[in-house]
Amino acid sequence: MALLVAIGAPVGLLAVLLAASIVVDLFFSHRVSASPVLGRAELVACNGAVRGLLDALVRETAALETEALVGDHDVGAEWDQFSGSWQRDWERTGTRCGFGELEGTGKGTAYDHMAWVHRNLPTTKLKYRDLLAHFSRDLGVDVAEMRDALDKSLAGLAAAKAPGGKDKPDE
Repeated sequence: MALLVAIGAPVGLLAVLLAASIVVDLFFSHRVSASPVLGRAELVACNGAVRGLLDALVRETAALETEALVGDHDVGAEWDQFSGSWQRDWERTGTRCGFGELEGTGKGTAYDHMAWVHRNLPTTKLKYRDLLAHFSRDLGVDVAEMRDALDKSLAGLAAAKAPGGKDKPDE
């Protein structure tokens, strides 16, 4: 019984404090919704930021595909590093441009188009990640095998040279 009281009292107190904090947060907190005020210059800057996010996905994927073909690169780790930085930029852009609050509120179709692209960028990022994984797994192996065959071919061609610099006749 003493053990039950010793454990039950702190747990009960914790439950009461948790419930009180929820009630205070719901009914007594003054929340100020600070939607950004966006003029024409800010909207153009937001468009540039969203385009930059899209272009960064395209550039990074292409660069990592090239590195995957060269060999000895951990493109997965490089993608993860890029992805984390890109995600932070995406979130900052969304906050600065008010994409969560202002979409569909009469800012105009130009704003809504930009917000639509921003909203869909994470899905595009996932598709690029899958493309890169598939590329490095499948095509990377094929390219490595082709490079190995060409190295063997070059070694065979070098061995086929006759003394004096003349090639042996084909058989």
